[in-house]
Amino acid sequence: MEMQHYFEIFNRRKWIVIITTVVTLLVVAVATFLMTPTYSASATIRIAQIQDQSVSYFDLGYTQRLINTYVELVQSRPFLDQVIERLQLSADSKDLAVSVTAQSIPNTELLVIASESHDPTTAMLISNTLGQLLVEEGAKLYSGQGKSAREILLDQLTTLESSLNENRNRLQALLASEGTESRSGEIQDLNSKIFVQEQTYSTLLDAYEEARLLDEARASSVSIAIPAEIPRAPSKPSVALNLVLGSLVGLAGGIGLALVLENLDTSVYSPDDLHVEAQAPLLGSIPKLKVPTELKGAPLLLKPNGKSSAAEAFRLLRSSVLTLEFGRPLRTLLVTSVEPDAGKSTVLTNLAVALAESGRSVVVVDCDLRKPSLDRVFGVANSPGLKDVIANEREIGDVLVKTKFAKIHVLPSGGLTHNPAELLGLPRMQQVIRDLANWADIVLLDSPPLLQFSDAVTLAPQVDGVALVVSRGRVTTAQVERALAQLVKVGAEQVGIVFNRAEVKHAAY
Repeated sequence: MEMQHYFEIFNRRKWIVIITTVVTLLVVAVATFLMTPTYSASATIRIAQIQDQSVSYFDLGYTQRLINTYVELVQSRPFLDQVIERLQLSADSKDLAVSVTAQSIPNTELLVIASESHDPTTAMLISNTLGQLLVEEGAKLYSGQGKSAREILLDQLTTLESSLNENRNRLQALLASEGTESRSGEIQDLNSKIFVQEQTYSTLLDAYEEARLLDEARASSVSIAIPAEIPRAPSKPSVALNLVLGSLVGLAGGIGLALVLENLDTSVYSPDDLHVEAQAPLLGSIPKLKVPTELKGAPLLLKPNGKSSAAEAFRLLRSSVLTLEFGRPLRTLLVTSVEPDAGKSTVLTNLAVALAESGRSVVVVDCDLRKPSLDRVFGVANSPGLKDVIANEREIGDVLVKTKFAKIHVLPSGGLTHNPAELLGLPRMQQVIRDLANWADIVLLDSPPLLQFSDAVTLAPQVDGVALVVSRGRVTTAQVERALAQLVKVGAEQVGIVFNRAEVKHAAY
């Protein structure tokens, strides 16, 4: 039931949802086409892991930490300032940082540097320049600001080579001088020292060669794998994505607006909204009828023995009306409505046809002396009529008109009058109602809307029952309750509600 209730709300408010969605979609579409296009270019950088004795290569997270270091460097202010300086950009580092992103590709040694700009060439140059800066700065990440291991080893080799050459020269001088026998100890010590220095030099030379190779590998560890190219089409705005999101936002907004309006709207849209069963029973629910062109502006008259859903609804209404008994059979029934254009005359005329189908003689009385309509429905003259009978100018038998339905007679209004409520409240009107009730099985009286005019309130105490027509979506529950309170106040004996223009729920049988 809850889901069905929401479906009914959305069906009732479907135009609000549709209009909100369409308007939102149009706004998003116009804004999208007015936006300045943004181009995106990306360069892919390869960061190779270099064998280093200081790093354990069983540490699987080392490469990722290294790539994360480069990610932070790409988005740092010094790098961005160098890009601005090299490309002579007018933006500052804060503005450029918004348009630059760097992210690693999982399970690879690749880093993607992307940049956005309103100019496609500028977007390409920014990405490539940042990649080139990473290549240039790659080796410095290992050595920092101080000397590299290769430079330190080179200094040690230079110093050791100078000392070794000096010792060799001293040894040559000692060997060339006279009296070498007396200096044999010094020569032996010098030979040992030279031997140690040569061994040390050889070791340092090997270490220097390793450091040199490592530095060369480090210098090529960062490389541009895929340079950025000039983008051919803008990346923003995405027309398709914006339109889809605009449609979703518009749809959500329309649904939300429909629910808000539904909560604010206290109009009656179904018999369940009435909540007045304790005050007045629901006599029937009449579906919305399709009025033929020739009967536009006049109450619709169903064909006798019709098999439509509307015809069955009036037969059910007939059964409910005939059970409205309070100590005595129902002989006179006033049909009125809460508001104008509720379809009360339509309900009355078709109820008369349904009653005639059951073999009962029916008299319909047009007590609407403000806007009579029954004469047009049944195709009879409107004058003379009820007004003339009340004024004792005519007898009932003179103005009671036969119709094409054998069991239905019409007492037309007799024309307009300036004081209808006073006229209907005269004792003569009460006598007319009693005479008609004695002449026919049931008398149906049509009157103006109850809340707008006092005619129905004047007639209600004079009849056996009142059928209050409530049209879907035209009145609020408060108005219905106020109308019922007025009827109770004037002493109406039996009051029932007829829900008109209800939604038809088709079902196969």
